[in-house]
Amino acid sequence: MPSDVIIDGARCLERIRRLYAAWRNNDGADISTNDNGALHSVDAVVLIRGQKEEDFTYSKSAAMQTWLFGYEMHDVLVVFCHDSVIVFAGAKKINYLKQIETEHNNKENAPRNFNFIIRKENDEKNLDEIIKQIKMSHQGKTLGIFAKDKMEGPFWEQWQNCLTRNSFETVDISSSIGYLIAVKDNEELGLIRKACEITGKLYSKHLKDQIINIVDSERKVKHSKLSEGLESALNDEKYVSSSDANYVEMCYPAIIQSGGNYNLKFSATVDKNSLHFGGSSIICAFGIRYKSYCSNVVRTLLVNPSEEMKNSYQFLLDCEEVILRALKHDVPLCDVYKLVREKVTKERPELLSKMTTNLGTALGIEFRESTIAITSKCTTQAKKGMTFQVSIGFSGLENPDGKDEQSKVYSLFIGGIGKQADAIDKENVYIKELTYRASNDKKDDVVPASNNLSHIHKLILEIQKKYKDQEQERKQMEGVVKQDALVLNASKTNPKLKDLYIRPSLANKKINGTLEAHTNGFRYTSVRGDKIDILYSNVSHAFYQPCDNEMIILLHFHLKHAIVFGKRKQMDVQFYTEVGELTTDLGKHRNMHDKDDVLAEQAERDLRSKLKGAFQSFIDKVLQQKSFPFEFETPFRPLGFHGTPHRSMVLILPTTSCVVQLTEWPPLVIVLEEVELVHFERVHFQLKNFDMVFIMKDYSRKTQSIQAIPMAELDPIKNWLNSCDICYTDGPQSLNWAKIMKTITDDLSGFFSQGGWTFLDAESDAEGEGGGGGEGSELEEDDYDPDEDESEEEGSDSDYSGEEDEDEVEEEDSVSEASENLGTDEESGKSWSELEEEARRDDAEKLDYDSDEASRNKKKGGASSKKSPVKSRKRPASSPPPMNGKKKKR
Repeated sequence: MPSDVIIDGARCLERIRRLYAAWRNNDGADISTNDNGALHSVDAVVLIRGQKEEDFTYSKSAAMQTWLFGYEMHDVLVVFCHDSVIVFAGAKKINYLKQIETEHNNKENAPRNFNFIIRKENDEKNLDEIIKQIKMSHQGKTLGIFAKDKMEGPFWEQWQNCLTRNSFETVDISSSIGYLIAVKDNEELGLIRKACEITGKLYSKHLKDQIINIVDSERKVKHSKLSEGLESALNDEKYVSSSDANYVEMCYPAIIQSGGNYNLKFSATVDKNSLHFGGSSIICAFGIRYKSYCSNVVRTLLVNPSEEMKNSYQFLLDCEEVILRALKHDVPLCDVYKLVREKVTKERPELLSKMTTNLGTALGIEFRESTIAITSKCTTQAKKGMTFQVSIGFSGLENPDGKDEQSKVYSLFIGGIGKQADAIDKENVYIKELTYRASNDKKDDVVPASNNLSHIHKLILEIQKKYKDQEQERKQMEGVVKQDALVLNASKTNPKLKDLYIRPSLANKKINGTLEAHTNGFRYTSVRGDKIDILYSNVSHAFYQPCDNEMIILLHFHLKHAIVFGKRKQMDVQFYTEVGELTTDLGKHRNMHDKDDVLAEQAERDLRSKLKGAFQSFIDKVLQQKSFPFEFETPFRPLGFHGTPHRSMVLILPTTSCVVQLTEWPPLVIVLEEVELVHFERVHFQLKNFDMVFIMKDYSRKTQSIQAIPMAELDPIKNWLNSCDICYTDGPQSLNWAKIMKTITDDLSGFFSQGGWTFLDAESDAEGEGGGGGEGSELEEDDYDPDEDESEEEGSDSDYSGEEDEDEVEEEDSVSEASENLGTDEESGKSWSELEEEARRDDAEKLDYDSDEASRNKKKGGASSKKSPVKSRKRPASSPPPMNGKKKKR
């Protein structure tokens, strides 16, 4: 018995009163026990426990002790006489039990006094005194005992000898006491709910998941192994908290059955056969006791069931629903059985002989109360507060579609805990508002009643969140285009890159894998077996970013249609590998002549060269395939500028046809052919940064913005946009683009009839340079500009110094680039020949970019005339852009 035991004296005394009320009620129909014969015929009730058993067994003596005292006590004798209660036990147990006496008073149905007797070495005298008091109780001849309880030990034997000498008559009162303690109070119902909660967790999050994994992986696992694993899970805090672990135990060994060998009884033993899932049923049954109160769950899992099996299972669920609806106050249990039998006879008569004869029993401290069972012969009435373990099944069903002998026969068995409900006509009950008050008292770690509403509110919020997540996932899946199947190339010479990471990641941690090119697409296979297919026909743009001045080298694919992995739609997929350390310990002392550092830098340069060679070889082999329809674009670093497209400042790099940022995730990919106009916001001489907004030709799409671009990058960006033949405007304000685009799309023709995009550079037109629609635009005479004289003087100076300024800019750019190249950590310590070779490559990249842009402009209709580097070019308002590839008519 635990050292910290505290017996609830008030609760114990209240339950003793209930016992005496049932005992003293001599009316023909006993309102408490429904059995006025056994309990009413006795003169005293004897409750005795012998020594502790080696193996746990259910007994009425243990159940009654738990019901009264909250604990099981061994070597204790309690005799309930007509007017007194005799407690005979050791001194330590007597000290605990005396807490009952402090709550005693002379209320109705309470014994007049308690007589506590401490055991000694020679107990004959004490036993004689107890026998004397029993003979004074009523007629003193008949004792109520629990005849089926088997006990051992010297204390039990000594009491039995004493009874034999005095020739008392005995009556078995097990059924009367069973009916008495079957009606639960709120505290007991709370303990049963806790037991059910633990049972549900163990089934849904442990046993069911294990069986599903076994079926998916087609492993062979024995029934007994699963049963033992479930019992071991009681020590896992995922299912049972550490505070509850000492009070949790199994009601009976978990039952796992499959493969045609079924026994739909809770006394069945678990065999050592392997779990069979080839078209048969898997039956699972187990229960958990929490602080001696039981729960139960019975489930049937069907693997690849036939339609007949599905129909039979649904019919079984309907029968269980009939039981739950029929369990009401004062309804005889035989009538509940009769309703189910009538339903089976009427709808599925062939299943009547296969239905279990017992559809459930009362449940509480004992797992089964056999005298309160849902059978054809039990006339006991259900009472408010009773709990039942409802279990119904069909055994020995034939499955003609079974693939083997084990699948030819199957059984169905389901069950759980059902609380007796009050008889309420649900059609006539309407609750608009409910005010709830409950006690905050907490007893024996049972959740107070006042917490129920908070718990229900939490459950409602969880259901709402789950529904919202499902709706969000459904919306994300809308518009997903089903891809064609990947045609695998069995050749061992397929282009392949190993040890690549994928973004977005497939799991919470980085997982590497292999990217392989096949006949009509790529396949990425991770080390844990995940497969991601990207078809060539679904790639809109492909990018290769080498590891020059970067810590990663990557291949990036911008897709035409989203693919689904990680439960999300993905328009961009990237494969990369790291080149050295992504973080540096600034506290570490470094010496430029340190041999280890020099070797590490040389190893990193070698690794970069090796990776660039491997990636370039992969790309070359892929491009040689006849079915490969596109080319890999490489970002131009000399044209890059810094900005913040998402959360952090990054380097934005133009390519032949896009503007990209691929180093950090999420990426930025803007296709220039889809851009209608670029607008620069917050352009003011007092500000250090400005924002850049890309407006798409498809006005239904969101605008793309890059924020916090240094003001020094404004003119180079405008030069680059001119070379790409993209119109741009600027202004000092930040605009609400969501509202603007909604206004435009609501009345597109009206938008262009009122001037179209001319409203964006109205202010810049007033300022003069950079805002005109053509080379001949001038300030209107009616406009007042306080800085007009200064702007004219500056303009006149610029007329004479334009060529000189361009030469100075080019010289400054070349100097800054040279200093930048010489200042990088990667290139420090290189020879002049190496630096000259890199300068030659940079010049070649610029020439390649210029040639690509020239050819692209030629395709659009020939090279345009030379433009001012900061002059804005606008499309006339009368010529709106195409919408979704179609021109909008005015």
